[in-house]
Amino acid sequence: MIVVAAIDDVAGTIGFLRDARGAWWVAGFVLVYALLFAAVVALWSAGGIARHIAWHASIASIAVTTATRALNRAGFGIEEARIFLFENAFAWEALISYPHAYAAGAGLGVVAGAALYTAGNRVLPRDTKAIAATTALLVILATAAAPSMASFVPAPVRVPVALIAAATHRPPSAATPASKPSGNARARHIVVVVDESVRADAFPRLTLPDLADFGQSVAATNCSAPANYVLRTGVRALPASLAPRHTVFDYARAAGFRTLLIDGQSRSRAPRNLMSPREVASLDEHLVVRADKPSIAEDQIDGAVARELRRRLLDSRPSLIWVNKYGAHFHYETSYPDHAAVHRPRLGAREPLRDLVRTRNSYRNAAGWTVSAFF
Repeated sequence: MIVVAAIDDVAGTIGFLRDARGAWWVAGFVLVYALLFAAVVALWSAGGIARHIAWHASIASIAVTTATRALNRAGFGIEEARIFLFENAFAWEALISYPHAYAAGAGLGVVAGAALYTAGNRVLPRDTKAIAATTALLVILATAAAPSMASFVPAPVRVPVALIAAATHRPPSAATPASKPSGNARARHIVVVVDESVRADAFPRLTLPDLADFGQSVAATNCSAPANYVLRTGVRALPASLAPRHTVFDYARAAGFRTLLIDGQSRSRAPRNLMSPREVASLDEHLVVRADKPSIAEDQIDGAVARELRRRLLDSRPSLIWVNKYGAHFHYETSYPDHAAVHRPRLGAREPLRDLVRTRNSYRNAAGWTVSAFF
């Protein structure tokens, strides 16, 4: 599966460029790909510490790239790099939940590295430092100009290039809007509930008063962090580099509302879901349930979030309350208690998500519990 993912990574990129950009882009990609491989092999052929750094970094990059491609069908790009740098709790969960994929990726990295090293020593001239230096400079300049290109570089250098691009192109945020809305607020409280990993058909037809139902929709990305960023800023797409954006909290404060965030996911008060430090500092209240109650069971988090929300709704001051539920995040077995296991057979604790029937049943249990426990 990992080997197929490695081949599919190159083929998928070529197919995308052919359909979206044309033949010239494909030719350019193949040329850059070849030059980067030559640069990597050139560094492996060098002496001293450069050789060891290049060797280990390339193997790690191949392992992470191919394992990620096998898991999410998208590979390791700039959004995955941002998650690794700024949302490392997600990265750790992925590592401990799919160790087989990353172990297989590491094995492929060692084999591929040895093969390329041997081939490079036989094909490339001895003095290849110029190739390595020139190609590395070109990649750095291209990534600085267009960070989305980090997703198209070869596996041996994909991860470090994507990490550099993510570190230097973090989505910024704008200052508070200067304009003030006219008229009186039509609601005392506005509550935005962002669920986690829950399908639209898991929700019953809720009959709450003043409920805005947006109907069935899809997340903007395949991970919570950038998807939440899109929700808070209102952007219609998520390019690699974004101009400063106002957030929903900025507009709420300009309209005279207090701003509250009730977080059922994080274990600390560090910015999460690509929130900037300025965005967090602008909140009137930032409640992190798992930080205040570190021993709380995961299947009880959403109930605690609902109780905290109810208390804030008793406040007479107008407020925007943004809620990030724990939801039905994997591993599903931790998201619901045993008595809520309506669908069987189900997964065991921390069992890999391989059996489709048990995985579906565990997900249905988790989704059913987190929706009913909250609403």
